[in-house]
Amino acid sequence: MKNRLFAIIIAAGLFCLSGCGLVLFGVGATAGVLGYKYYDGELEVNYKASFDRTMDAVSTIFSKQNIRTTLRQRELSRGKIAGERPDKESVAVTLQYVSAEETKVNIRVGLLGNKKDSEVIEQYIRNELFN
Repeated sequence: MKNRLFAIIIAAGLFCLSGCGLVLFGVGATAGVLGYKYYDGELEVNYKASFDRTMDAVSTIFSKQNIRTTLRQRELSRGKIAGERPDKESVAVTLQYVSAEETKVNIRVGLLGNKKDSEVIEQYIRNELFN
């Protein structure tokens, strides 16, 4: 058992050192988050929530956080809401239908991406969906 745990820890460490994005699956699953990673300037999160409910939550967050909506697109299985914060920083949230109770959300703040600010937006969306 200890050897298996040790091998998993070593493999995870090598994966992180290889330059690939950190991927955490199962973290926060009780809070409705099924997967989470930050890569190439975007935070990707899979929520255990329907597409419509998640799209509504993102719209609500934009309003509550004074993010002026500049684009709102909705198709059958995907959507995008983009806007501008009062400090003129851009915010873009893309949504993709995965299943009836799962939605993939990509969050990008700024032109090159801002991990800290993307995580703040993610936390707002999570709170709107599950609190």
